[in-house]
Amino acid sequence: MLPDDRNDVSIVQAVLAIGRSLRLGVIAGGVETREQLAFLRAQGCPVMQGYLFSRPLLADALTQMLKQKRELMWR
Repeated sequence: MLPDDRNDVSIVQAVLAIGRSLRLGVIAGGVETREQLAFLRAQGCPVMQGYLFSRPLLADALTQMLKQKRELMWR
């Protein structure tokens, strides 16, 4: 598992390099730990998702969560 598995590290670095060279957006899925988050940020990964950020939500619950976060940002 990232960032401790050399094979996983190589795969992530290759996917990010391919994405950059083709000017494609890359989304890292399955981010579960702060260590993974730190590694992906250090590699320049622009977008991430996974349990570290939120469990899967129904649309109504997601909408409510986003509204709450927006309200906190403007305080």
